[in-house]
Amino acid sequence: MCPVITILGKAIPMYGVCIVLGAVIAGGIAVLFLQKPYRACHEGYDVAAAATFAMVGVFVGGKALYLLVELPFIVKNWHEILQLPGGAWNLLSGGYVFYGGLLGALFMLWLYSRIAGVRFRPLLLNLTPVIPIAHGFGRLGCFMAGCCYGIEYHGPGAVVFAHPAGSAPAGVELFPVQLLEMALNFCLAAGLLRFHSKKPWSLSVVGWYLLCYASMRFGLEFLRGDAERGFFLGLSVSQWISVCLIPLSIFLTNCDVYNKMYGKIHTLFHEEVNMDTNTPNQYSKDGTATAILVLGILSIVVCAPCGIVALVLRSNNISEISPEKQGMVKAGYICSIVGICLWVLGLIITIISAVAGAALLA
Repeated sequence: MCPVITILGKAIPMYGVCIVLGAVIAGGIAVLFLQKPYRACHEGYDVAAAATFAMVGVFVGGKALYLLVELPFIVKNWHEILQLPGGAWNLLSGGYVFYGGLLGALFMLWLYSRIAGVRFRPLLLNLTPVIPIAHGFGRLGCFMAGCCYGIEYHGPGAVVFAHPAGSAPAGVELFPVQLLEMALNFCLAAGLLRFHSKKPWSLSVVGWYLLCYASMRFGLEFLRGDAERGFFLGLSVSQWISVCLIPLSIFLTNCDVYNKMYGKIHTLFHEEVNMDTNTPNQYSKDGTATAILVLGILSIVVCAPCGIVALVLRSNNISEISPEKQGMVKAGYICSIVGICLWVLGLIITIISAVAGAALLA
């Protein structure tokens, strides 16, 4: 539909724009609706930093599972891929599997909780209801890019990609499965936010998310027309993962009931939390120094917003970090400044190049 937009002569992929927009909106909602009891465990800037870590996990995990699913094809056609213009780069830059991204985000969320000294469960519960929001915008990006397209369909609501975009066939009426999944994700987010406001400490919100999405994804896969998903015994890889997730999700939705009957069985997630929000967090902020350093490095390697988050963390926690860890804070601060400056410099160069190119054409 609209795989790229041009700003100042620079082509920007709409898929990336939608992903970033979805992450920012989802993170903003998570901070805005930060449950009052959670403030005894973490602050809004912890949510923003953890969400940044999670986004890195989404890209790495999603790409890793995609490459694993496509490994037989890659091995078989390796020489042909290398001979194509930008073949290896296209392989690395395009194609993600959501479940791999979800697993990567969960790991990075846990990693942030460890290095920043904040509790994992409140962060998980705080961010779970907004996952479908980010995912919904991702599916909008898929629609714009012409990937993850639907089966051939000639009924109401059919869409046609007039020009070759992504892997979608041009000039063929297709089912708008990306838009349907986007709408279902937004509805799921609304339901989870409503449920979460009633039971902020219940792990059931995680279970309901997994149960609803796994069931939804299993059915939607039958409406997908792209073949680059990997199949086994007639089902796609995502459908098999969905089947495996359903028993786990049913268990999590009933964790509260099991606890009352059999005691604290979910020891991995269970934490006794002081519900008095006036009690200050007793965790040391020394772990935040590591988070600042990691985000500072990521601002150079990945993107400047990581550096902005690092600067916010430093500003809010500098007085609570011991002198022994101030060196890490300083290193992260310097890396963040360098990363932001490089991003600004790149933006200036892009603008100058676009203006110069326009002048030459005139």
